[in-house]
Amino acid sequence: MQERKLQEEDQKKRQKELDENRIRKQNEIKRQKEVEKQKVREERQRIEEERRQVREEKERIKREREEAILADAERVR
Repeated sequence: MQERKLQEEDQKKRQKELDENRIRKQNEIKRQKEVEKQKVREERQRIEEERRQVREEKERIKREREEAILADAERVR
């Protein structure tokens, strides 16, 4: 009887440890997925920022060309 009780307690302990390990692993996987999602978000933001800067630079160059053309036209008059 006593030994059976000890075996049951040991079994409960082992099961509890297994459950805790399983939960830890699941939490680690969730954490890794969140870290990966965050990296993807940051990369998308970085790319969007680069695109924005390129657009602004193109617009600036276009504006400067137009201003130069207008200035040349004024000088010709």
